[in-house]
Amino acid sequence: AGWRVLPTPSQKFILTTSCDNQKFVDEVIDRLERSRKVFEEDYPPPADFAHVSIVRVCASEEDFHRYGGTSEGTMGWFNPGSTELVLFDAKEIDRNMSYAVMTHEAFHQYCHFLFGRSEAHRWFDEGHGDYYGGMKFDGQKPKITAHMPGGLDRQPVIREMLQLETMKPLAEHLNYDHGQWQNQGPSNVACYAQSWSIVYMLRQGMLGNVNPKVWHKEYAQILPSYIETLRKGFEDAYRVEREKRSKGKAGGQEATGTSAEVIELDSSDLGDEVVKRIWKEAMTASWGKIDLDRFQEDWKLYVKKFLKD
Repeated sequence: AGWRVLPTPSQKFILTTSCDNQKFVDEVIDRLERSRKVFEEDYPPPADFAHVSIVRVCASEEDFHRYGGTSEGTMGWFNPGSTELVLFDAKEIDRNMSYAVMTHEAFHQYCHFLFGRSEAHRWFDEGHGDYYGGMKFDGQKPKITAHMPGGLDRQPVIREMLQLETMKPLAEHLNYDHGQWQNQGPSNVACYAQSWSIVYMLRQGMLGNVNPKVWHKEYAQILPSYIETLRKGFEDAYRVEREKRSKGKAGGQEATGTSAEVIELDSSDLGDEVVKRIWKEAMTASWGKIDLDRFQEDWKLYVKKFLKD
């Protein structure tokens, strides 16, 4: 009771909402649609990409926390298990923060399907989430900025980290698994700030917006090589796993589920060792092709001197 389901013009999203503020709901739909266009421009999906993303918009923070079992401080999340993005109308806090979190989580949702229901390293996933979370929607086309609203802003955090030298060496930060990344400190947002600044430099450099004193042409291949290797690695691993299950079924063995379930494989079906191997291959094909020590010094100088407001 009190919930309704809404389609979106692109048919790439379905909204379920208890919010009766239609102006806010329309703004959510508009920003979701425009964000997706940016994601697809930067990381084009394959030709057969036809996933529909479910977005649940709760009318109040109370309903949001009741639904997800979350606590104060959480403003939105994406659940890979249900593939659902959940947020609420943060009118009592700051709607701009709500919009930024929505775009951040929408990137997670997009990448979940882009990688075949698998995940990238946290530096890539969260760094890009915050990168796109800083988009402004004032003009006809969304514009990337170096700031997210309110307490979500990462630029002052990473600048303080570099000043105090509390950032992690990139050789560690980039290779952390999820738990290590989340708990690297020195604060609970330091991991986000460091990843954001790396992604911001890489993406802006690919657009020609980074000073040549800290930018070298091979840096432009880091993200494309990473994502290409990661996607292919997961595609190949899923194909092998499907063939194994198909042979098992043909040989009279007990299948692990219906054919529909086999199609819906995710990274948990591959096992940790396979996932780690794919991640390592993606890192070797991207960061492994550059002088990481030189990049680290370039990145530090970029944040301190060339990263403009």
